[in-house]
Amino acid sequence: LILKAVIKQESGFDPKAVNGEAEGLMQFMPRTAESVGLPAAKRDDPALAVPAGARYMRELWDQWKAEKDGPPRWDRTRFALASYNAGLGRVLQAQREAGNTDRYECLEKFLPEHTRDYVARVMEFFIEYRESGRYRKPASSGPRLKTGVRFWKNPVVTDR
Repeated sequence: LILKAVIKQESGFDPKAVNGEAEGLMQFMPRTAESVGLPAAKRDDPALAVPAGARYMRELWDQWKAEKDGPPRWDRTRFALASYNAGLGRVLQAQREAGNTDRYECLEKFLPEHTRDYVARVMEFFIEYRESGRYRKPASSGPRLKTGVRFWKNPVVTDR
């Protein structure tokens, strides 16, 4: 659901969305796309862009892996979202400026306003999706693809 929330924020689910050099559902910049194995010319292909986006988000999330006292899961998620928007280097800089904190709320004021807004909106979309009850993971989460990203269908539960 986090990935779905990122897609909603980035492109409004429009695979042909373009914003400057960023393109597609995930709004990848050419170099970022290439870094996760997505040819820059294929950024508008959802079948390739979504798994690449999932890989990239996982890489960013893993950057914030903590030792024993590190960030709780949601701090890690917010750090990863901020990194997706502003770049890992910018978030690391904000972390240094905030005294090397492992709490998102403590470094948030050192991030650009558009990044703070981005993280807040993505988290709002995520909570909206989670609380709607329309999306659930089936008992078997489906086949594991070579990408290491697990996909499943999120059936829409209709009111009866």
